[in-house]
Amino acid sequence: MIEMSWFSKVKTLEDLKKEYKKLAMQYHPDRPGGDTAKMQQINGEYDRLFPAYQAIHNRTAATPSQETAAQTRSEFYTQNGWKGDNYHPDRSTAEVSKILREYAKRVYPDHKFSITTHTFAGGSSIHVALMAAPYEAFADGKKQSSLNQYYLQENTSLTPQAKKVMLDMNRVINSYRRSDCDSMIDYFDVSFYYDLSIGRWNKPFEVKAPSAAKTAGRKTVSEVLDLSGADFSMSGELDEAMGEDGDLAI
Repeated sequence: MIEMSWFSKVKTLEDLKKEYKKLAMQYHPDRPGGDTAKMQQINGEYDRLFPAYQAIHNRTAATPSQETAAQTRSEFYTQNGWKGDNYHPDRSTAEVSKILREYAKRVYPDHKFSITTHTFAGGSSIHVALMAAPYEAFADGKKQSSLNQYYLQENTSLTPQAKKVMLDMNRVINSYRRSDCDSMIDYFDVSFYYDLSIGRWNKPFEVKAPSAAKTAGRKTVSEVLDLSGADFSMSGELDEAMGEDGDLAI
């Protein structure tokens, strides 16, 4: 039987991991008042208990746990740690920027984004700026401003179209991030930082209609629906709505 000095109240695998994180927050030697000897004891006991609790968990779990104790110990240091579904430790910030550019080009072909990568002593960052779209970005017509990514949903200055696009870009960015930070202890560990804006400080946002090349492939009503031979009692109204060329673009 494994002696439990630090995890005596633990009942499940999830309880074990949560209790370990709580103890690490208290005794990790990098924390104020941390204790190396006690942290070593905690790590040792955790490593011995983990396989036993994992085996119990896997008996009934729909998705069995395949992780090791070491992997769970090293993943996050703070209680705020998280990682996106697309995060990969070997993917560079420059590679994430490339993925974001490809996503923006594919999903928002009528928009223009500036997506740049910056490196500095403490890590790296990505700047995503919406530079042009077929609508105003701000309700008051403003052409440049940084955005607080933590309060995008509450932002009342953006137009509905711009807010929808920037919320989506924010979602995609975070799906490639890992963050393990706690400002209360001045501890920051992120895969990369990022910021959002409409326009840039040296180049304002522009309202631009879609180019002819981008709209060339859009089908007309008569292409989507075969109206030949149909008998419309309101054919006069339909002809008027469709115009002289007989097509109503959609």
